[in-house]
Amino acid sequence: MKDADTTVGNPDDALDARTAIHDSVEVKLLTRRFDWIVAGAIVAIFFLFYFATSYRWAFPGQSAHLLALLTGAKPNTMFEHYLWQNVYGGVIALAGTGSAVEAATILGMVFSSLSLGLAYLTTTALYVLLIDKTPLKLQAQAGAFHSAFAARFGGMVTTLALAFSAPFWVAASRVNFYAIYLFWMLVCAYLMLRFMANGSLPLLFTTALLYGMGMSQSATMILFSPAFVGMAFMGLLRANKLNYLNAALVSALAVVGWVALFLVSLYGFEGTRGYALMEFWGETQLGMSMLRSLFAGVLHSLPRSGWLIILGLVSLPWIAWLIVSFRTLNGESGPALTALDLAILVVTLVVVLDSRVSPWQFFGFLPEQVVLYTMAAMSLGYCFTAAYMRTVCLLSSRTEHPWLVAAGKATRIALVAAAGVLIAYEVGIGYVHAETRNTRFIHVYVDRLLDNLKGRTWLVTDGVFDDMLLLRAAERGMELNLIDLANASSAVQKKLMKEKLDSARLKNSLDIGALSFLQEWIESDPKVTRKLAFCLFPDLWSIGDYKVYPHGLVFFGEDRASDAESAQIADAENVARYFALMDEMEVELATVSDRSARMVKALADTVRRRVSFIGNNLGYFMETHGHAAEALDIYRRVHAFDPKNVSAMLNFASTLERAGLKDELAVVRTEIETFRKSQKKPLQIWELSRTQGYVNSPEAFSYLGWTWAMSGQNTIALKTLAMALGNQYEYGTTELMLAMADIYARQGETGETASILETLLKDDPDDVKSLLSLARLKMVNGETEEAKTLLDKARATGVPASRILREEATLLLATGDLEGAKTALAALIAEAPRDADARLSLYLALARDLGKTKDEAQRKALLAKMEAQIEEMARLPDARYFQAAIARGHYRLVENDLPGAREDFLVANKTSPGLVPILELILRIDYNLKDLGMARQHAVEILQIAPDHPFANYIMGSIALSRGEYDSADAYLEKSIARDASVLATGDLAYVKFKLEDIERALDLVTSALGRTQEIYEIWDTYGQILLKQNRLAEAEEALRMALKLNVRNPAVHLHLAQVLARQNRRDESKAVLEQIQPFESSLYGEERRDYDALWLEVFGTERKTAENK
Repeated sequence: MKDADTTVGNPDDALDARTAIHDSVEVKLLTRRFDWIVAGAIVAIFFLFYFATSYRWAFPGQSAHLLALLTGAKPNTMFEHYLWQNVYGGVIALAGTGSAVEAATILGMVFSSLSLGLAYLTTTALYVLLIDKTPLKLQAQAGAFHSAFAARFGGMVTTLALAFSAPFWVAASRVNFYAIYLFWMLVCAYLMLRFMANGSLPLLFTTALLYGMGMSQSATMILFSPAFVGMAFMGLLRANKLNYLNAALVSALAVVGWVALFLVSLYGFEGTRGYALMEFWGETQLGMSMLRSLFAGVLHSLPRSGWLIILGLVSLPWIAWLIVSFRTLNGESGPALTALDLAILVVTLVVVLDSRVSPWQFFGFLPEQVVLYTMAAMSLGYCFTAAYMRTVCLLSSRTEHPWLVAAGKATRIALVAAAGVLIAYEVGIGYVHAETRNTRFIHVYVDRLLDNLKGRTWLVTDGVFDDMLLLRAAERGMELNLIDLANASSAVQKKLMKEKLDSARLKNSLDIGALSFLQEWIESDPKVTRKLAFCLFPDLWSIGDYKVYPHGLVFFGEDRASDAESAQIADAENVARYFALMDEMEVELATVSDRSARMVKALADTVRRRVSFIGNNLGYFMETHGHAAEALDIYRRVHAFDPKNVSAMLNFASTLERAGLKDELAVVRTEIETFRKSQKKPLQIWELSRTQGYVNSPEAFSYLGWTWAMSGQNTIALKTLAMALGNQYEYGTTELMLAMADIYARQGETGETASILETLLKDDPDDVKSLLSLARLKMVNGETEEAKTLLDKARATGVPASRILREEATLLLATGDLEGAKTALAALIAEAPRDADARLSLYLALARDLGKTKDEAQRKALLAKMEAQIEEMARLPDARYFQAAIARGHYRLVENDLPGAREDFLVANKTSPGLVPILELILRIDYNLKDLGMARQHAVEILQIAPDHPFANYIMGSIALSRGEYDSADAYLEKSIARDASVLATGDLAYVKFKLEDIERALDLVTSALGRTQEIYEIWDTYGQILLKQNRLAEAEEALRMALKLNVRNPAVHLHLAQVLARQNRRDESKAVLEQIQPFESSLYGEERRDYDALWLEVFGTERKTAENK
């Protein structure tokens, strides 16, 4: 190189020589052994670093979810990332169950470390390519050294900035696919840069194939495909190889790679357990689901809100430096370029140093952030590379001013030092977010919860720690079935649970909802307390006749008739066990500080809150079982463990007051007052009872019961209130009993409602609310004289005349005095024109009058009055939606506009959800419109509120019957006829029993149905099939001919008659009947179609198709 510099006489020749030297340096820098050694060192060092700073067990959220799927702790229904799932699966299989989680976590660290090594190689290669020859008018040797050093310096800054960024560090310490796809992209980028350097087409074709394969697995790679297309174009242009053939080959190879791996993924997932659970119809539906998932990832790669942050802080700076880098890295300067570089530096530092508006702070962890922070790290590396090259070009080592040489060296040293300080600062920031060794408390919590189950295999949860529980149970070889109330509507979850159940009724209740399932199970299985536990929602045990008691970190149910276990719970040893658990958790939670990551602090708060929730309820259990001293000790300890648990604080204060400990009580009351003042809005006691544990107060249980009732869970509501009444409060029992009466009334349980109200009136004969409520109930039951007496008593107490007038109008309606009712309601409306309920009552009275009127003129007048009431209601703010919608719906029913009526009732239901009479109206309209989809939806909605509702159960049973799900139909229809043995439900159940081979029960049911009506052909058809089964052929023929008389066009009935005739050896008649079926045979399917084909073969002696041809 020295010879080349000193022997050239012509300056242009000297520049050519230096250019040749630089060209050779450029190519060598891409493959130089030194760079590979550095990359290898980066991989090794950062693998050890991530290994040392991580806990290497599951972390709640996406990481734990992936681990649960990959290890088989729960069925794998994930069809994305098929290739890498198998890589993880192979490693997990080699490691074995006990080490599966740690092995998968280590594999993630390996890919993350490899990504860093590739990041160094790729960015170094990129910076070398961007540094041109022209500025090296300096001594060639010095220029080559500085360009090589600048490229390596920028590559190292990029690598370190990426390695210590919060998203990448988090990804490296937890199982995910993000680092893997970054590794894949960097492999492709490095190969593309190699191609751009040496023009090797095989490298380009290999890159195209690999990138195409990657796009079949990763939405991020699809998103960045334009960048790779641009690189390929520039490389072909640079190598003078840009032509249609090469472009076509590159495109074809990318498509081949995409299609090949996509098909491998599709056929690989098909046939798996996950495929069966998701019930795909076939490869086409699976393929479409895979494509939708892939392109949805592309469409949602930018969040709906805050996307400008990503665009402004990451994407635009990255694009900007790529555009200007050829100029800035080669010594060109000026105010505009300098200002742009400074802007890029500032914006990039905002991202890398985790400011308040950085993507990490703004969005939390998103999949795309690993790539986004890679771009930001590259932008930072560019800034340092550009600054270094400026010092080389401006403060050259070939100058007559030695002080400029020294200044150049000092500036470059300062740049390296600044980069080091910046990275060191980033390490401190990233460590806070990525540190997982302080998450051991989660592992301990999960372990103790599993210890506390005492052989129970079903656990009700809210989903937060489900994946962790499944992973740990699998490691311990425990059977564990989780009922996640937050995700119970998942079809896959339901199917998994059904596989564990034998009872058709329990399976049906799962289709209604998780709470309906729990209610059915707790009420029907006497052994449920030995199978089921709750880690939250202890109220649910009250569905059955069970007491609730805490055991460690879970809630068990206990038979109320047995006090043996209560005594065991109350002993000192049990309390000591809980205190030991609390102490252990306190030690583990102490590792979490204010400087810990937000997610870790949130999880620590969740665990602390759950432990204190259990402790508070244990204290409540002790207190209500007469162990006041133990309860006081528990409340004291719980309050110290979790000062934010307001339920424990309130219970602690009330227990201190009863114990007469005034000094300690004063301190706690001060804390309560301080807390009260800190609240922006009043905190309801019932809210505390649900979220932080029971508050020993009648008000708390009254409102808690109502919250269950308003969510449609009336059974739980009533049991909660009954539990509170059992505590025998000195005050507040009236409110509890009135709440129970209201809930019974919503359910239509008039007997129970009346009993409660009569009990209240015995204690307080002048209680106005009870008098009016009982009077209204008597009217509903037709006991008008008793209702009138109760209204007279209420009037004597001084109740306002308007309230009495309303009830008297209702009484007149109940006695059939429409004119009197209309007069009373008109008077009430005149006194209170904004009373929407009075207007609705008048509307319904007019509607009833309309139903009795035949005179056309009178009907028109009544319809006009009804429309006027609707218009008036629509003007009232409170009635605009509900009462007006009810009125319009009834009006449209009168006009036989069923779709319009349904829309109005749906509006009413949306305004005041959960009213069974409104929902039943909607369901009956669905049934009449033959809209089975909507009928099923509304039947489920009713059954969530009233599980024994006869018509809703009939609808669900008939839908199950139409699908051939006979066990399910049997359970629904049995529940239906238990409350209302309608002819339709009885007839359908008879057919179901016949299909289930319960012939005697089927015969009893069909006989009962025919005893009430003989006008339904399906019942005669069922009767004929039963008689055929019993070989009572003459009677079967008679029944089936009766069915045909009612519906001559039904091919199934013809088929059954043909079977009877064939059994009687009347083949010609059977043939004739079969031939009548031919025009309608397409409507036969399933078992009936098979019977048809078999019978044709039997009577014609040949296949049906052959006979046709003949």
